[in-house]
Amino acid sequence: MGPHGLFCQKVVPLPYTLTKTGDYYRLSRAIFREIRPNCDEPEKRGGEAFGVDMMQENDLVVVVYREKKYLKKLEKDKSFHGKGGILPLASAVGCPWGTRLGEYEVFRPTIEDIIMHGVRRETQIIFPKDAFFICSKLDLKCGSKVLEVGTGSGALTLLLSRVVGPDGRVVSIEKEERHHRNARKNVEKLAEFPNTELVNTDVNDFEGEGFDAAFVDLREPWLYLARIRTFLKGGAPTGFIVPTANQVSETLQALRQGFGDVEVMEIIFRRYKTLAARLRPEDRMIGHTGYLLFARKLEMVREMRVEGDFEEAAPDPDAENFTE
Repeated sequence: MGPHGLFCQKVVPLPYTLTKTGDYYRLSRAIFREIRPNCDEPEKRGGEAFGVDMMQENDLVVVVYREKKYLKKLEKDKSFHGKGGILPLASAVGCPWGTRLGEYEVFRPTIEDIIMHGVRRETQIIFPKDAFFICSKLDLKCGSKVLEVGTGSGALTLLLSRVVGPDGRVVSIEKEERHHRNARKNVEKLAEFPNTELVNTDVNDFEGEGFDAAFVDLREPWLYLARIRTFLKGGAPTGFIVPTANQVSETLQALRQGFGDVEVMEIIFRRYKTLAARLRPEDRMIGHTGYLLFARKLEMVREMRVEGDFEEAAPDPDAENFTE
């Protein structure tokens, strides 16, 4: 126990040796009654007086048990039931962020935690391994105005909202009404800033201009490129995600008109077991999620003519050979 009572736990001697799995469950309520902080007496906690950020009622938290994570709200009279026992959620109220309560660790959720464990999915989401890279390739920053075509469940929408900040703006288009409704619930529940406009319409019926960047998640993006191009500023980066190689080919053909600096890539992400004595990759992994394409809008295309008589230059033997 620290001198100012910053820690919420105290040592609880066990009345007997635990020998069966069921013993942990039977004992969990008694243990949590002992380690639960007295949140009605802040002078006994002492954390707020020393600048420690404390968890409050109705805060969104991530509960970690071994390698599993669960997104929960700290509500009175509600408990989390897991393999580590029963955790009364109110027991975390008044504790500093980053507290271990019994077998569980309680932290402030990251945007990755919110996307992976908080978003209600009705569609395949764009995973964080792709989403964070997308934001960097689109050169998003505080104050950016970004267009998303194909909201889906709103997972990428939440990250775009976080990246552009309170002074930025996210406009997300979704044609399917049921996906639009689900995404709206996710954004209203989980978004940090009120900077997102969700539009239930077809991209051909949407009106807009002056976007700094765009990301497109449609089955046939090549059919809408000409329309999407009109929404963008000159030179604006544009991204696409498609699951199959033939979709990549179709999109590449369409990008030859009005876009430059075209790239195609795929991100493979692999976790490792956190065992110091036996470090090795996880047995399972998320493999192929989609192909990513990026390009930039060409605002002007001007043919350059060079007048005069010039002899054809001899090939440089040291130069690299590039073929189309």
